[in-house]
Amino acid sequence: MEPLEIVFSFVAISLAAWGGWWGWRSYRLDKQESDARIERELDDGLPAPLVAEPKNWPKIIKPGIGLDRNVFGREKDAERLRETLTQTSVVAVTPGTSGGAVVKGRGGLGKTTLARYYIAKYRAKYHGIWWLRAQTTQTLAQDLADLAATLGVGDAESPPEQRAKAVLVHLQTQADPWLLVCDNAERFSDIEDFLPEGESVHVLLTSREGDWPKLFTEQAAVALSPKDSVALLRQESERPELPPEAYEERDDREQNPNIGNAPADANAMVKALDFLPLAIVMAGSSLRRTPSESFDGYREKLAERIKDKPKGDVRYPDSVFGAVKLSLDKLSDDAALLMKVFCWLSPDDLWPGLVTALADKESIENEVWKEILAPIPDALWALARDASRVDQAVADLRDRSLLDYDEDDSWHLHRLTQEVQRSLLTDVYMGSAVASVPGPRGQAERGPGSSPGPSQDETKSRREFAEASAAFVFDDQPGWSAVAAAMVAAGYPFDSDFRENWPICTRLNPHVAALMRDPPATAAMDYLLNQASIYLDVQRQDDLALSYSQKALELKIARLGEANEILGTAYTNLSGRYWRLGRLKEAERHAARAVEIAEILENCDEAQSAIWLSNHGLTADDLSRTLEDTAREETLALAQQRYDQGLELDQRLHGRESAEVATSLTNLADLWAWQGLWTKALEALGEALSTRRKGLEAGDPLLAQGLSNLGSFLLQSGRVRVEGSGERALDLLEQALVIYEDAFADLPRHPDRVRTSEWLTSAHWSFEALGEDGADLARAEALCRAYDLDPNDRKQLGLDFAARAVAWRERGEEPLGDMQILDAQRAAEVSQKDGPGADSTA
Repeated sequence: MEPLEIVFSFVAISLAAWGGWWGWRSYRLDKQESDARIERELDDGLPAPLVAEPKNWPKIIKPGIGLDRNVFGREKDAERLRETLTQTSVVAVTPGTSGGAVVKGRGGLGKTTLARYYIAKYRAKYHGIWWLRAQTTQTLAQDLADLAATLGVGDAESPPEQRAKAVLVHLQTQADPWLLVCDNAERFSDIEDFLPEGESVHVLLTSREGDWPKLFTEQAAVALSPKDSVALLRQESERPELPPEAYEERDDREQNPNIGNAPADANAMVKALDFLPLAIVMAGSSLRRTPSESFDGYREKLAERIKDKPKGDVRYPDSVFGAVKLSLDKLSDDAALLMKVFCWLSPDDLWPGLVTALADKESIENEVWKEILAPIPDALWALARDASRVDQAVADLRDRSLLDYDEDDSWHLHRLTQEVQRSLLTDVYMGSAVASVPGPRGQAERGPGSSPGPSQDETKSRREFAEASAAFVFDDQPGWSAVAAAMVAAGYPFDSDFRENWPICTRLNPHVAALMRDPPATAAMDYLLNQASIYLDVQRQDDLALSYSQKALELKIARLGEANEILGTAYTNLSGRYWRLGRLKEAERHAARAVEIAEILENCDEAQSAIWLSNHGLTADDLSRTLEDTAREETLALAQQRYDQGLELDQRLHGRESAEVATSLTNLADLWAWQGLWTKALEALGEALSTRRKGLEAGDPLLAQGLSNLGSFLLQSGRVRVEGSGERALDLLEQALVIYEDAFADLPRHPDRVRTSEWLTSAHWSFEALGEDGADLARAEALCRAYDLDPNDRKQLGLDFAARAVAWRERGEEPLGDMQILDAQRAAEVSQKDGPGADSTA
């Protein structure tokens, strides 16, 4: 080799060596950085293979949807889901919608866990991820409304359904991808109004229920493989002697006598559990708590429990029943008590405060509350007094995998766990209530002879099972659903229409909805349905509020019969729900029924009767506006009669200058204005306002209501000023808006603020046209901008009011009432029609 070649070779070798060293160094640095990043992710609770991408997505994620344990055997399932959700042209949910898939399968297969695993694995692919409880339309809409609040989308005062749809529209306009998970969807009809459109929003559903539209892509959830089942069992049982290779179909006891529970035992164990994740987790938790128990011993107990599975239409596998029953059998008394109550509630968002809220109601002497809380057993009262005992009971349930923590200060039960517990409480053996279970306060405890129990020829184990699963019976119904209703009622606010109570109403309503599926006919359930319907009415969830009021009336009739004063209130409440929905005939009919009850009962409370009379007058008044001719006249006369009767009672009971009388006068004023009787209407409103000024604080919204009513009626009547006092419409409306803006400072779109600003802007243009002092068109235009009003519409209405004022001042002409205007329009329509055709003659 030539010297020059030797030099070149040496340089090449040196460069190669240096390049290899530099590559190795870079690799080590990259690996160290990667390892450090993985370690940080592990510290945050995220499994190492699921590290987020550098762009740090998701930016927005629903709290409490992380994994609380390692997941086995779902890698390929998650990959299939990803493939499905990204094939937008194939998996349209509805026309124009993309990225939807349904994970279906029987209970216990881990559908929800698969959805959570998908989130953990692919979270970095989404700008935002939101988890939705899709078992009811109510919970689905509320969770979407929560997302709207998080993103600052929509009007905070609008009903959840409107906010839900507003946030869906918002998501559809975003370029960044989003994932919505609808967990435990039961029917397509429940969610079809809340499915987004657009390629940027992926929708993943989990469901046990059957047929979904063909445009959904369904992916079946399947049981775990033997290998993954044993891996899960090893994790949950914390058995160090169980080797990772135990899934192999062989018996290593001869070759490895020191491994304790042999692989064959593990294989037999997971096979007995049908390779179902829920059953394996439950069994593993039980084995972890009892280290001395062998796999074979557990399997024997499992087989025994399965024999006692209740007959009938149950939707859970035998292995799930057996595993859950074994865990229930080992609970402490306090934890067992909680399970018997929690199983009737919504499986999501359970928290210790549901129980401890009882303590605040224990000393109440009110007879109504005593009846509401009557089903609560002494054991639950004692538990509610001690928050530490409640926390310990919850911990016991979690240790046995009966409760899972959601990382947002709440717990949830698996639906199959609930179904097992409920079936045990409602099985045929439940008729034999045992003395060890305390009955309702104030109620005689039912002894074993009060209803048929197990026959004498049944086996000892069967009798023991019957006693262990028994619960006391209340009013011949399963007692524990009544207990659950009473417990929730203890925490449900009485003033559910007050804004400060809305958060707790929102949190408790899913539990009310769960109880609604098979509601006990108790005072507690009555109370819950009534209060929830009031809250839903305020939130303008009108259809749901109606269904609650309907069910409340049905339960009251079943419990009390038809002739009862409480039913009058139920009919009145239901009337209000129909009225809100514009179903005026039904509203008037139910209001009339309340008045009939007052007339039938000899000692009916007169204050209550006055409310029912006024409500009937209101519904008859509004119904008359939809009728014609004789029917309208008769209904108007009925409305006037009821208003007069209610006013007379209110004056006698409360005095002329009372809030009740002010309300009655306001109702009468509206009736008279409809008929064009402006003088009578203004006199009534003036008296009502005077009463409110004397009895209310200066900033009370009810005072603003009186000011706004009188101001708007002055404009419509053409009077402009109050005769005698000289108060002007413009000034009254300005005062009203100031009060409303102060009272609802955080609610810029509050209906009372918007409505009063509409009248006030028109008043400024009206006063400007009339040459009245105080007109300020700049103020009117500013209000239009602030409240998103059309200035042309408000100006035109103001000019119309000015024309009415001129007609009244110069010619003494009163404007027509809406009834007279409607009659004139109908007459004009009739006159424009052709007359009957003439018969041709021969």
